[in-house]
Amino acid sequence: MHSTIEQLHRVCNKIRESFEKKEYCSAVFLDVQQAFDRVWHKGLLYKLKMVLPHTYYSLLESYLSERLFRVKCKEAHSKLYDIKAGVPQGSVLGPSLYSLYTADIPQSRNVTTATYADDTAALSSSKTPEQASKQLQEYLGEMDNWLEKWKIKASASKSVHITFTLRQGNCPPVKLGGEALKHVDNVKYLGMHLDRKQTWKHHIQQKRNAINLKTRELEWLINPRSRLSLENKLLVYTSILKPLWTYGIELWGTASTSNIQVIQRCQNAILRKISNAPLFTKTSEIHEYLKVPTVLEEAESLRREIASALQDRDRALKECCDLKAPQNSANRGKPRQSEIASALQDRDRALKECCDLKAPQNSANRGKPRSDRDRALKECCDLKAPQNSANRGKPRSDRDRALNECCDLKAPQNSANRGKPRSVSYVPLWN
Repeated sequence: MHSTIEQLHRVCNKIRESFEKKEYCSAVFLDVQQAFDRVWHKGLLYKLKMVLPHTYYSLLESYLSERLFRVKCKEAHSKLYDIKAGVPQGSVLGPSLYSLYTADIPQSRNVTTATYADDTAALSSSKTPEQASKQLQEYLGEMDNWLEKWKIKASASKSVHITFTLRQGNCPPVKLGGEALKHVDNVKYLGMHLDRKQTWKHHIQQKRNAINLKTRELEWLINPRSRLSLENKLLVYTSILKPLWTYGIELWGTASTSNIQVIQRCQNAILRKISNAPLFTKTSEIHEYLKVPTVLEEAESLRREIASALQDRDRALKECCDLKAPQNSANRGKPRQSEIASALQDRDRALKECCDLKAPQNSANRGKPRSDRDRALKECCDLKAPQNSANRGKPRSDRDRALNECCDLKAPQNSANRGKPRSVSYVPLWN
């Protein structure tokens, strides 16, 4: 499972690509009514049966089937009724079942679909606004049929349509279920406010308002007259107030300096109030004294963490999946490093097991082959060369070639050891 920030990265990356190509990005953000309460049990079980083993399917079937409910008002109770739709909310299994239920949502080559639980977005880009809306409208037609088939209802009155572009004008309106969607300049998706030019100005203003509101609620705890210690006041800020603006800073941290300074001024005022610093004290000294990073430093720190996490993930993926290197003139035909290591280990193991090269450990015959093994090997491989003075004691060429091909005694072919035998200690079979 990915986080909301990763999903927002995906959506914002699609929008930025449209900006770079000077295109219009027509996007729709759908609002699903009572998403978790409208999951059709029969439809969900049908989809689970297609993808899960029978044991898992039976377990989930017993979990969803034959569930009853009734209404209680004071001392009165209603009759028992069957629950034919909905998944339990507030549980770990609920969002997973909903994701499985909506996993076959329609896809289109010209439309990017981003779903996270019940939050769904569809984006289409084109050079002309008419073409972008046309592609999006065709997709919404398929989406409307899919929603009706699986008994999911999307509210057209709460769903919105927005145009992301650096150019003038908007994309033509689109419809869902025959009802035109409202066109807006800002939309909230997964806790972040996206504006048509990705300046993050509206998002930062909303965060500033949220910080000021929460600060007024906690005024009695962090003001200079509070009996809390400085450490506890700072703990209140870092655990309650700071998370209000750090969420999504990986994205809105790229805003202009003037917009970022809006949040920085809020933090300066709160830290000055917490520390009860005089008016002539510099804000940089307050940050250094309290060991609190600035907004820009916080954004840079999170950026480094994400870059490091991506590098670790790529490294683990290469080690796990043994990704094959690109086939170019430099490495075409070369085996993978893991395959080379595995092949060398298997060859050494087979050589030791087959030939039993290690002699009994004593001073008299250390390094010499065992007599029984040597005799059996000579009888099996016919190591004895024709008895004449010219080739006495020499191995036969056919046997030598077969031995080299079977045991692959040659080391990996590189400039350092081309043609040299492996360094593993062994006794020549023809001595």
